[in-house]
Amino acid sequence: GASALSDDDLALLVRWLNPVYLSEAAWPRVQARFEEDGSVQLHNFLKKGLAEQIMAGCLAEDAADGLGAKQLPRYEAGVRDGWGPVGPPHKQRYLRYGPAPEAATTNGSDSANGHTPAAAPAPAASAGALLERVRRELLCSGAFCRLLKALTSITLLGQTGEVRRFRPGLDYTVAHYGIMTTDPRLDVVLTFVNDATDEAASAWQAGEVGGFEAYLLADEEGPEGGGGAAEVYRVNVGGGGERGGE
Repeated sequence: GASALSDDDLALLVRWLNPVYLSEAAWPRVQARFEEDGSVQLHNFLKKGLAEQIMAGCLAEDAADGLGAKQLPRYEAGVRDGWGPVGPPHKQRYLRYGPAPEAATTNGSDSANGHTPAAAPAPAASAGALLERVRRELLCSGAFCRLLKALTSITLLGQTGEVRRFRPGLDYTVAHYGIMTTDPRLDVVLTFVNDATDEAASAWQAGEVGGFEAYLLADEEGPEGGGGAAEVYRVNVGGGGERGGE
């Protein structure tokens, strides 16, 4: 039969993704694991060069903000350059990236002298800017939705997402009734962690640092029936920080 992805879909996706996930031969195995376990982890999902660029940006920002490496973090660490805090703290705390609006211009000219100003040198893309581009141009695309259907058999009717930063030793989310859903949803989480060294990789594998995400069936009696939601945390307490586009 016809492929789930058109030539145009593949032309877009191949710019971003590891080609192994664009092979139709791989889809049945991924789909079988998803149907059996209810979730699936796709390692090395982005193209290597792009992933390395994002990871380098993450590490540079953590170093600039004094995060990771068992340092005691400042409460306001990282709140800059488009990153803003999300709360309330009894439910969640992390940073969300929101790109700054482009600077306004006056008819494309410098109002002081009437001449068009020279373009300023473009700064190296930050981790937030890179992840926002991945979210906007890849994760929000119709081609990516069709790839998800090929991998999970689920047809998507809409999407929403954000770029998040979980700072080591500071950030978390807590399960609560306010985030319960009644309609089926597919969560797609693109995660970056610092596992560049053998020591760091071992710590992540052993669960000594980092976080986890759990899905719970709500108590049928509801929050007023005495069965409060279990306190399940998504916490990042180790080196490197975590940022994701979902």
